[in-house]
Amino acid sequence: MRNFKIIRLIIVLLPLLIGSGIFVLRYSSKFTFSNDPKQFNSFSYSDLTQGGKTQIERFPTVDQVMIYEYTLRSGAPFPYCGVGIGPKAPERYFNLATYDEIEIDILASRGKRISIQIGVFVEGLTNPETNSPLRFLMYDLDLKTGQSHYTIPLDLFVTPTWWYNENHITVEQLGKADFNLVKSINFQNCQLIGLDKSDMVTVKTLIFKKDPWKHWPYFLAGCVIYYISLFIIFYKKPKVTISPVVNTKISFQEKLQLQNHSDKDLEKLITYLGSHYQDTELSIPIVQKDTGVSESKISTLLKSEFGTTFKQYLTEIRLNEAKRLLKETDLQISEIAYAVGFGNVSHFNRVFKAEVNQSPSAFRSGTA
Repeated sequence: MRNFKIIRLIIVLLPLLIGSGIFVLRYSSKFTFSNDPKQFNSFSYSDLTQGGKTQIERFPTVDQVMIYEYTLRSGAPFPYCGVGIGPKAPERYFNLATYDEIEIDILASRGKRISIQIGVFVEGLTNPETNSPLRFLMYDLDLKTGQSHYTIPLDLFVTPTWWYNENHITVEQLGKADFNLVKSINFQNCQLIGLDKSDMVTVKTLIFKKDPWKHWPYFLAGCVIYYISLFIIFYKKPKVTISPVVNTKISFQEKLQLQNHSDKDLEKLITYLGSHYQDTELSIPIVQKDTGVSESKISTLLKSEFGTTFKQYLTEIRLNEAKRLLKETDLQISEIAYAVGFGNVSHFNRVFKAEVNQSPSAFRSGTA
């Protein structure tokens, strides 16, 4: 009985445990810049290819700290320069599709606005051999005095108008950027510094992370549904004398969640069977009497939705719960057999072995 109380407490506190896990995920699921030569290349670029005279005076990368010093010179229509990192193998990409934001530590000796660029490979547009042209998504970071750490949501990065014009393509033709195929992450010069003025930029940290707060409405909705279910199980089903079953209809429940719930009879039927499977005398006539769903429709619904008969469906529920009790409790096999709705132990053993290919005792001990 004490074990059941502990299990019940864990079930009640489960959403809090999940919520704590989300915050752990925030700090454990991330992509971090590294100067590991096996994974990354660092590079620099400037307007020299367009007739400019801008050059980067020095560009060391030491202990995961990237530093570059530059001076913008006249010559190109729009003088520019920058540095970046990319995957070392030309066929590889950074997969950043699962992340929501960037955390960065960056300082500039003179600059006030640094352009951060994410270069994305575009199927059908980018040449796989030259990796040109990449689609650039840009964010202009305004540096603040006395601050070096910034967090930037990835959805603030946008492709500038000049890029569409230069590549003769429209927003509608291109669609949404594929962050599975990121080829480079660049840091470009300050846009406000002017010509012939030296600036030094230091990038100490670059981390791509998940943002759990972005998904809090889904978590809240899940908690509401979860506790409503617990209320129904704990207080509306006095017939249940063993540890409450949170999810005994594993595969069927998952299928049910995909339905549009337009068929109320199906929902009523699944709910009833999920809370009355312990009844050893349960039959289609009894279900029809208690739910109001006709006997013919009970069979039709189970067959059309799950491809199974009433007996097979009921057996699946009972065996799923029996397997849980075998693994999570110290109940005797006979107690489990009666608790999940089997009339006698020998019948339970026979059905269990036929479906699971193991006896209950072997399943509990983990032996074949």
